[in-house]
Amino acid sequence: MSVRLVARILVPTGLVLALLAPAAGAATRDRSSPSAPANLRITATTSSSVSLAWDAAKSGSGISYYTVLEKSRWNSFNVPATQTTFIQTRLWPNITHAWIVYAVDRNGRASAESNTVTYRTPADTTASSRPSSGAVRDGSAGAPPATMSTRRASSATTPT
Repeated sequence: MSVRLVARILVPTGLVLALLAPAAGAATRDRSSPSAPANLRITATTSSSVSLAWDAAKSGSGISYYTVLEKSRWNSFNVPATQTTFIQTRLWPNITHAWIVYAVDRNGRASAESNTVTYRTPADTTASSRPSSGAVRDGSAGAPPATMSTRRASSATTPT
């Protein structure tokens, strides 16, 4: 066999294989959304913060990050894929807050939402440092401060 004959057979065959190989790989590419994070739960609370945790989501292309959405104020926070916990601080008192989590894979596809968890922050019971109505309540509150007279005492003798 001559080199030309081998080249005539192998070159077109190689081109066909090169064109078909990416299409075959694309057929096996993951095109599904990641699973929803499961078991969202509250692990700790204070009067102004809450700690959340959830079970990791799964995706054929890998999870890129999680988004924690506080539904009561529509705040969203992105959390690295390696982390399945989140602490939200600066919560307003006497309000019911609700959260969900969803996963985003490396292809940008979002999962379905996790279950929803809620927490009602306790009412603020700290006393105000000043009366809210401005009314005097105990005789001293709201009274003007005592002032000293700036007038000088007159001398005993007056010039004539």
